[in-house]
Amino acid sequence: MNQIKERKHRRSFKKFLMMFGMAAAALVLALLAAANITIREMSVTGNAFYTNEEIRDMLFDTPLKRNTIYCYLNNRFGEHQTIPFVERYQIEFRSLSSVEVIVYEKNIVGYIEYLGSNLFFDRDGMIVESSSRVIEGVPIVAGLHLDHVILYQKLPVERQDVFEVLLNLTQLFERYEIRADKIFFDKNFNAQVVIDNITVRLGDDENLDLKIGELKNILPQIEGLSGTLYLEGYQENSINTAYVFKKDEEKAPEPETEPEPETETNTNTESPD
Repeated sequence: MNQIKERKHRRSFKKFLMMFGMAAAALVLALLAAANITIREMSVTGNAFYTNEEIRDMLFDTPLKRNTIYCYLNNRFGEHQTIPFVERYQIEFRSLSSVEVIVYEKNIVGYIEYLGSNLFFDRDGMIVESSSRVIEGVPIVAGLHLDHVILYQKLPVERQDVFEVLLNLTQLFERYEIRADKIFFDKNFNAQVVIDNITVRLGDDENLDLKIGELKNILPQIEGLSGTLYLEGYQENSINTAYVFKKDEEKAPEPETEPEPETETNTNTESPD
């Protein structure tokens, strides 16, 4: 009786070992197969500060990060990588070998130069990044007198409403497809904008929408020139308004050449009723 039980026990143990071996082999095969499943297609959306290639190089710069299983587990349970100018990102799996990276960038309206660095700030005046790079479409802001700045804190400016003007200007530039290189505030917080070699004097924040709309109409007429366009005298209810564009002084003439007089151009535009 005991011998019969012992034989049954041996057969059960052999069966267990066989099943365990098969399961272990299947697991090894599965792990080997998983190790060979890699992400081959990557699309990126929502990015403006970085190119698609830059995002891919930052997130998938090693074979391990391109492994599908590792990428899935790390994206679900691990900490996301910190990327300058990016608030957050998410990775959506379209297949075992294809992902889409959705980027949510920080809302940056401008930057200032401070102690050799470019400090980028958002619509509330919060400094969100310090970098040596210059981002196309993000204007440099000058005329803000600062004694000190602290990363991830507000710019300590005398008037906080200056950020409302900045946000308004940047939104208007985007609406009218105008690329501004620099925004300057004088001591009275009147705004000037530099576009290529043209300085546009906007004055205070009254009628900014209409001023930028007029600027959009005027720019093609003075494209390629260098000088100052005076828009601070814009009147909303004027039927006819003459705007003055003064060219910069031209290069000094060669000897025995008569100097050319300064050119002044009046641009007449019809304001909306």
